[in-house]
Amino acid sequence: MAHAAHPPTGKPSPTGIDYAHTRQAEIRRAQKARLLASWCYDRGIGPGIGVADGAVQRVAARAAGVSPPHQNGAHSPPWTSVAHLLEQRALWDQRHERVPPPPAPCITCAVDPELCTRCRPLQLMLDDVADRVPQPERNSR
Repeated sequence: MAHAAHPPTGKPSPTGIDYAHTRQAEIRRAQKARLLASWCYDRGIGPGIGVADGAVQRVAARAAGVSPPHQNGAHSPPWTSVAHLLEQRALWDQRHERVPPPPAPCITCAVDPELCTRCRPLQLMLDDVADRVPQPERNSR
């Protein structure tokens, strides 16, 4: 007798059904991928999100208002779907002569500037320089 596959938690469901591989689960994963792709597109994040660090992907998912997919990291199926949708949208924009949102400086900055180790030091340095520039005095008349 063959055993039913177990959900990702490793615990068998009481009914013996593998809910992670039902049609409804596939529909919900596709909805989540579309929502994440839309959120990324609006912020100028390209298909590179599919191979971004898992921590960045989780923060992006939470910022988009969805529960992060269980599989994160480079080449995980949920994020590969998001990257594919973003590639399709870029092609659609090109065919229809649409101007996409400006690209983000980097994926991490678009998701959460506080996490960025590449651009954050530069921004802090620019802020520091701006603080030292003398401001013109205003004459009140």
